[in-house]
Amino acid sequence: NRLAWLGSLAGYYLYRVDVDNTRDGEFESEGVGLRWGLALDYVLTPQVTLGLGYDGHLIAVEEAETAGGILPRNRTQAHTLSGRVGVRF
Repeated sequence: NRLAWLGSLAGYYLYRVDVDNTRDGEFESEGVGLRWGLALDYVLTPQVTLGLGYDGHLIAVEEAETAGGILPRNRTQAHTLSGRVGVRF
């Protein structure tokens, strides 16, 4: 078989998210992160593989409040599509 599927999944806790806002002051919050990935590789020769990969990343930060104001809840997503070349040596 010349095809190989690869997958990954990771989660983590963000224990200190600092935001410095010149108008409202400093905020400290927490959140979670999640990363996942999929890839398909094709074996050209025993030493060389070619493939495509996808990686996703989600960061979710909780709301924080100080006397100066409120930091709203935030969710950020990033997606990456990549070409892959593997060489064994």
